[in-house]
Amino acid sequence: ASRAHLDGLSSLAGIIRKGGGLAGIQLSHGGGKSSRELTGDDFMGPSSVAVPVKDTLLEIPKAMTSAQVEMWKMSFIEAARLASKAGFDLVELHSAHGYGVEFT
Repeated sequence: ASRAHLDGLSSLAGIIRKGGGLAGIQLSHGGGKSSRELTGDDFMGPSSVAVPVKDTLLEIPKAMTSAQVEMWKMSFIEAARLASKAGFDLVELHSAHGYGVEFT
């Protein structure tokens, strides 16, 4: 989510709520499931561990520095704030299956 998407996300959340539902949004980052083909030289994850996908092993991401992890954390916090501002009732951080967020 970014400020550029705020109006569209607000509209979407409003439509969901108008229909009687609770509006939820999922935040994620590709982390080790991405590739240099998509990101260029900035392909990184919380650690330099390749993420298995079924029978395929993806390329090894560059391990993030502590400063990069902190920047990543702050970006998730800002995205959650924007989602709340847009009118979403809940925010889910998708951190399973090798995606970006990693808790150790």
